[in-house]
Amino acid sequence: IEKYKKTYARLNIRYDVYSGESQVERERIEHAARRLEETGVSEESQGAVIIDFTKNPKTKKLAKAIVKKKDGSSLYLTRDIGEALKRYELYHFDKSIYVVASQQDLHLAQLFKILELMGHQDIAEKCQHINFGMVHGMRTRTGDVKFLDDILRDAGEKMHEVMQKNETKYIQVENPKQTSDILGITAVMVQDMTGKRVNGYDFSLERMTALEGDTGPYLQYAHARLCSITRKASLTTQDLETADLSLLSEPHAVNLTRTLASWPDVVQNTLRTQEPTTVLGYLFKMTHTLSSSYDVLKVVGSEPELKKARMALYEAARQVLNNGMRLLGLSPVERLADNP
Repeated sequence: IEKYKKTYARLNIRYDVYSGESQVERERIEHAARRLEETGVSEESQGAVIIDFTKNPKTKKLAKAIVKKKDGSSLYLTRDIGEALKRYELYHFDKSIYVVASQQDLHLAQLFKILELMGHQDIAEKCQHINFGMVHGMRTRTGDVKFLDDILRDAGEKMHEVMQKNETKYIQVENPKQTSDILGITAVMVQDMTGKRVNGYDFSLERMTALEGDTGPYLQYAHARLCSITRKASLTTQDLETADLSLLSEPHAVNLTRTLASWPDVVQNTLRTQEPTTVLGYLFKMTHTLSSSYDVLKVVGSEPELKKARMALYEAARQVLNNGMRLLGLSPVERLADNP
């Protein structure tokens, strides 16, 4: 668990409590088994204890679930029932989200239905399964499985190589090793969040670390470029607060403003769909809009009032991009060895 904590910390993930199915108390498992028997949910079959969902037309797609083997030992399902009830006793949760691979769709559907049949419909209704697909190609040429720490290391080293290609910019980065590590992590996380979570994908280090296309490094580049524009503009927060936004009449400015205005709706929609790609797709769309605006909406060299207005728009874009990246667990960087 200590090793997991260190890896999770690199991904901006922190858990308050760590527990596993092996830690479920025996008395809770036995209590769950008794309740299943008392409520008539379970039945004996060839020495084992099962729940036969096929008897009811409404639940027959859940098939049959074994809750106790012939030798009397419990299974994952029995332990999961005990743990679900324990968690509700401890936390009185409003929502219990199970983030588990789609391979366990049937298992989780059985669990929630069993809780309902046991008389815990209130708990069952608060349980939700957030499933996800599998990653293919996570092995070395010799067939060994690659662990997450190894992948993050390889991605970081790859990004460090990319940064070193621009020596002039490279020396301007305060901590290039740390920055390349952040870029590598961003590359891995963005590839994992591209597309609907239930869809599997082929792992590709080359694709995920590219600076072009819809990749993590591209998002970091977009954020760093906006930070660079801010530094070169040399305007204060007060300057931006007093900007005359009515000067932003160009089609590019209007288009970018409309895109930024849709951000709250994107967040609400993401909360509903539980799909990170909803946020990610928006951020790529917004950064593409930004990219097409730079040559038209120039800041440095523009008339003072127009300069303030355009910089206010770019600062708003930087803030939305920053918020969106952090919402996805990413760490936005302010300088790259390959940005202006």
